[in-house]
Amino acid sequence: MRIIVIASLLFLASCVSTQAPTGNTPPISTGAEVRTIATPTIGSGRTQVEIFADFQCPACISFNETIQPIFEEYAASGRLMITYRQFPLSMHKNAKLDAIAALCSAEQGKYLDYKKALYAMEKAKAGKAATDEDRIALATATGLATAQFTTCLSSRAYEKQVEADIALWDSKWVSGTPTIYLDGIKLDISLFRDLAGFRTFLESRMK
Repeated sequence: MRIIVIASLLFLASCVSTQAPTGNTPPISTGAEVRTIATPTIGSGRTQVEIFADFQCPACISFNETIQPIFEEYAASGRLMITYRQFPLSMHKNAKLDAIAALCSAEQGKYLDYKKALYAMEKAKAGKAATDEDRIALATATGLATAQFTTCLSSRAYEKQVEADIALWDSKWVSGTPTIYLDGIKLDISLFRDLAGFRTFLESRMK
């Protein structure tokens, strides 16, 4: 219980953008390859959850360990649908390439496994730089076809899609990550202070 409380408090701090929304962060590359893929989702319930997160954000790492499993449990039972949006904050130097890598994993149907591995990697890195080699090693460990993933990542194939999520986030004037919408309504982070209470709240909102 003590671990959960500490992690929840970390999440409540959130990662706040240090600049006004601009529509895009600077591009990583000018590679010619541009791919698009369906935004990662799980579940089939009528209740809709949309999550904007940054893999390097300490609050998002905590959220992934404490709150996100609750959403994913209900999604697995068919009671809600989760849409995962990429929002790498410019102050986190690993985050944009992490987001691109995550979409490369979605291309092979492994988004959930890979995102969990990314969060674990960033927790271990504790703010230190991550490399393409680190991300490729995670792909191999999570059962992805390494050559396909490497080509996707090295070409920055999903950079434009990540930037589209950034633009969507900016259009909502959201100021930090993680940000969660339930049926289009932004959830106040105070809901996550009590996990049992949060479950009760979520049960009351599911259709």
